[in-house]
Amino acid sequence: MSQDEEIVQQNEEEISAEAESAEEVVAQEAEEQIAEAIEEAAAAEEEKEENEVSQDE
Repeated sequence: MSQDEEIVQQNEEEISAEAESAEEVVAQEAEEQIAEAIEEAAAAEEEKEENEVSQDE
């Protein structure tokens, strides 16, 4: 393998590792956003139920 080919291979490996890392960060952020949305939905549902109970009274 020539020196140029070795450099290209190293660059490709580095880019691949960086892409994997970026994908992990994006996935983690998405998981956090999903968890936040679930919490907000649960809070909204709880508030809705409280409003229904107070209307029944």
